[in-house]
Amino acid sequence: VYFEDLFNIGYNSNRFTHDPSNTTELPVFSDLENLIWCHQNLRFKEGAYLVRWQAGDALVIEREAKALIAVNDNWSSWQNLSNVQTSWPDGTVLKDYSGANGTTTVTVSNGGKVSISVPPCDGTAGAGRRGYCVWAPQGISENYVLTSNRITQEWEMEDDLGDNHPLSLQQGGRLPDNSEDCRVVGKIYVESGQQMNLELYPADPTLPITVQYLNADCGIIDSVSMSGTILDSIVPNYSGWLTVRIKNATGNQLGQKCWVKLNYKAPETVNTSETKNKCACTTSASSLYENELAQQLIVYPNPANDFIKVEVPNEQFSLCSIKIINTDGKIVQIIEDFSPESGSIDISSLAKGWYNLELGGQNGTYRSFFVKE
Repeated sequence: VYFEDLFNIGYNSNRFTHDPSNTTELPVFSDLENLIWCHQNLRFKEGAYLVRWQAGDALVIEREAKALIAVNDNWSSWQNLSNVQTSWPDGTVLKDYSGANGTTTVTVSNGGKVSISVPPCDGTAGAGRRGYCVWAPQGISENYVLTSNRITQEWEMEDDLGDNHPLSLQQGGRLPDNSEDCRVVGKIYVESGQQMNLELYPADPTLPITVQYLNADCGIIDSVSMSGTILDSIVPNYSGWLTVRIKNATGNQLGQKCWVKLNYKAPETVNTSETKNKCACTTSASSLYENELAQQLIVYPNPANDFIKVEVPNEQFSLCSIKIINTDGKIVQIIEDFSPESGSIDISSLAKGWYNLELGGQNGTYRSFFVKE
């Protein structure tokens, strides 16, 4: 099930501006939501896969003694199937957990057989169901518990997978030559007190590499430097975002590609309103990308609600103008006679979403972005 299978991202024409925690702004497709509920709470995976019925417009699959999933390929006609074999003993009462058959129940009889009705695809069935129903013993309520498991994530640190564009996550990329500029491996959400394990495999095992661990505020909480394969671990004392960065241990060695693996445990619940700082690496002149001016423009806070401040390190400004551009390329706000010392920029009238920001300085045009919450 992919994101757009479950979430109706285009319904409100707010693909780029919706609040992902707001069910009104990001509604779900009811059929998919129901099928996921059935899969979890009727425990499909615990039953063997059995094909119980095949016909021109009807297919019935049983997850052995767990659920009977029936599919109808006809647009407007119900499929009424008699004597479908099941694994349940006679006398078992089945309910349609899709809601397509309302409160109707059927009873298993005649050596495990049952007769069921499967709705058409036109949405006229109960709960608006389209072409499916799910029968299982009555009385099952929500009983699914998603346990927190350990997670393993892997990264290949190579330039074809790295991106320093200010609109990107600013993660990835091989270590640069003759520079101690770092590269962000990735960001994970860790659970307090649960050990996180790191494995780093360098292309050149003779060159030393430094690994840095950063907390949610981008402060370095631990680091390790060595040559060859690095096997390390830390135990975070908080639950939240943790960023891993790597860099050459010295400024006079060749760069290289690395492979990094992190194994960690995430908490069962996360704080979705917590600020997700990029903790991006600063970039020196020896390893700047073509967007170096964009890298030097600082916009904060980001995301922002009502006001933002703009700074460009190492440049003194006379009055200049700022353009704010939406994702469609339209200029939505112009600030004339702007100076970083003049104060904040009011963005309260902007709709929620991503915006590019352009500032004209004496050394060129500086670009960055911000998110309006």
